[in-house]
Amino acid sequence: MFVEFLKRGGVAAAVLLVIAAMLGAAAHRENAVARALAEHGVPAVATVVDKRTETIRTRTDDGTRTRTSHEVAYAYEALATDGSLQPLTVRHAVPRRIHDALRLGDRVEIRYLPQSPTRAEVYPGEAASGVTLLGALALVALLAAALAARIGLALARRAIGSGRPAARPETAPRRVALI
Repeated sequence: MFVEFLKRGGVAAAVLLVIAAMLGAAAHRENAVARALAEHGVPAVATVVDKRTETIRTRTDDGTRTRTSHEVAYAYEALATDGSLQPLTVRHAVPRRIHDALRLGDRVEIRYLPQSPTRAEVYPGEAASGVTLLGALALVALLAAALAARIGLALARRAIGSGRPAARPETAPRRVALI
């Protein structure tokens, strides 16, 4: 039964389950960072030192797809463990409205983690926004794993019950009724 299950969807279910676990772990880690920034983040004033907009066009069968990303680089000083100030520059992908509102030389408030000063939150809720996407992707992968396992189990039971391998839907013989 187990071998039949693996042949008919078990491997796909296992792979999807591993992907769901990895995405879930990443969401958990990012959630911990978001909570740490909210609870223990050190405020600092950063200067906008660079802005970039990148547009990628991809040709598909349906036409051309365009994806645009906006990035801002911030320079700030973080308190090092020895008490000195450490100059840092971080780049962050930001929503278009924030990108468009900022000018080079603008000074903005940020929050960074004292134990990892390059982990910074440039706008409130920034760290938490990635958690939602990762969690949603983990849930989709988990549901796909459950579906693959259910289909694989049903096909394995059918194959064992009939005493021969289950026919795949695309190769199943068709019956034609003659009138």
